[in-house]
Amino acid sequence: CCGAPAGQPTSPGPVAASSGPQAARALFQRGVQLLRSGQVAAAIPVLLGCIKADSAYFDGYHALGSALLQSGRFAEASAILLQAVTLRPDSVAANLDLGAAFDHQNL
Repeated sequence: CCGAPAGQPTSPGPVAASSGPQAARALFQRGVQLLRSGQVAAAIPVLLGCIKADSAYFDGYHALGSALLQSGRFAEASAILLQAVTLRPDSVAANLDLGAAFDHQNL
């Protein structure tokens, strides 16, 4: 819908103020808390901040991709989950989520 161009998750705003593995872990944990409480839309910018803080943080990519998938943002989910699978090709869960995102797009 609104905000970001197609294929680009929305900006996290102030949640990405710091970077590095420690900041990424804190953002990931906050994002997971939001997901567990059913606040998927609120978790997305937090998880985007996580992967911006540490571009090699697999769990952040997987959680963000799953949140985008739950939100019906299948093209964005595919792009993020492809990054997750690139970081950890042996992750069964990430590969299954990527397949689901592709399936929803009839790819």
